[in-house]
Amino acid sequence: MLSNIRQGLNSFLVLLLMGLLIASFAVWGIGDVFRSGGSTVLAKVGSQEIAARDFVRRFENLVRDNQARNPDFTVQTALAQGLDRQLLSVLIQSAAIDAAAQALGVAASDDQVRQQIAALPAFQVAGRFDMGTYRLALERNQISEKELFASIRAELTREMLLNAVGQVAQAPATMANSLYRFLREKRQATIVTVPESAVGDIAPP
Repeated sequence: MLSNIRQGLNSFLVLLLMGLLIASFAVWGIGDVFRSGGSTVLAKVGSQEIAARDFVRRFENLVRDNQARNPDFTVQTALAQGLDRQLLSVLIQSAAIDAAAQALGVAASDDQVRQQIAALPAFQVAGRFDMGTYRLALERNQISEKELFASIRAELTREMLLNAVGQVAQAPATMANSLYRFLREKRQATIVTVPESAVGDIAPP
């Protein structure tokens, strides 16, 4: 799985598409790049795909949040700080966790999703869930109710999965081993230093 992640981060196609996205940001602005709803995929981890449209929407929100704190913050500022690459890295890591959750059959329930949405301060008025505020927030962030439910479900599922990893003593051995393979895979390498004196003379090319 980690090899798929590395391929997603380093492949020529991803880098090329990222370059095209950045150029589009600079020329047209963030919001107009994928208004047509294209389904171009930036990266794929297992069965989980990261759509360019989702990346653009999240990047747009990221820029907007920074502008709320600093009016001088621009798209060019975000790109210069490498926020686009950082965002893609986060999305790929999240996709890896989503793929692990899907393989293990872990998913948040509909009731958990509804409770989480109702508890979000952004959707509340005087401490209670307000449907009008909820609809307005969805419209302002250009996200459908279906997309919000999917996003909240994914976040809750990731939290459940990561909490299970943190409670190793209580987790079944099979589940712990599967989580280890999906989320804790590492590579080891041995570096051998050869002194120059051991190489001898090197013939000119």
